[in-house]
Amino acid sequence: MILTKTIKSYAKINLYLNVGAKRPDGYHDVESVMQQVTLFDYVTVLRDTDTTVRGVKITCTDRLVPSDDRNIAAKCAMAFLDKYGIDSEVSVSIDKRIPVAAGLAGGSTDGAAVLAIMNSLFDVNAPMDELCAIAAKLGADIPFCLIGGTCTASGIGEILTPVKTPVLPYHILICNAGHGVSTPQAYAKLDETPVTEPVPSMQDVLTSIQNGEMPRNLYNSFERVILPEHAEASQIRRDMLALGAEISLMSGSGPSVFGLFTDAEARDRAKAAFDMKGILAMPCEPVIKKIK
Repeated sequence: MILTKTIKSYAKINLYLNVGAKRPDGYHDVESVMQQVTLFDYVTVLRDTDTTVRGVKITCTDRLVPSDDRNIAAKCAMAFLDKYGIDSEVSVSIDKRIPVAAGLAGGSTDGAAVLAIMNSLFDVNAPMDELCAIAAKLGADIPFCLIGGTCTASGIGEILTPVKTPVLPYHILICNAGHGVSTPQAYAKLDETPVTEPVPSMQDVLTSIQNGEMPRNLYNSFERVILPEHAEASQIRRDMLALGAEISLMSGSGPSVFGLFTDAEARDRAKAAFDMKGILAMPCEPVIKKIK
């Protein structure tokens, strides 16, 4: 028997990202406010109940995404089978809408979707903290992609605290110039570049969000090492503000840049302007999760 399930896997932006010094274990301590957004991939998992050989097959509509065991979604699928001792073959297919290597957690969110689907398809019904423990071993952003909504992150990104938010008063436009950035290389550049500017407080961003206000003091450590080498991303950030965004920032290790607009029509006019320049512009909204 063939069982299958498809869900949307949502991207994320960083409203705040302060990267600390490199730790002895090679990771970096971070402080971050992460926001899930409505830009998404479609992830489908197919389970063949007649197979007894443990394995994962993967396909993706984007040729830049590896279709072997290097793929984060494939790693998540195999980790799930190994964790619960399941001898079965699964097939994962990804309809890619989120740009690759863009600082939007595109790979991580696909991996999170696979864990969520397999938890259902195999009737494991593991609690969220158990799935997050599997995810944290494979990528720092995957646990957040499982939880979604708005979260703060600390430690190496694995300590997540959901943030209760009202309806957020902004509309988002994400632009990507099409030049991917290697996250490990971005961290290496940070290690070589000392901080010279004052770093705003994460609490300022949190307070604004929790009050339902437009967050103003956004910050991303990676901007100081990525933007100087990516002139197009720097120009997009300037254009975003000129086209009506209240604030603009690079997401994650880049080079995607987002703008927050108070008015959806202004956001859509900005998208049209970027379209005219041949720049990929993706309108989306913040995903709000109810917290008890």
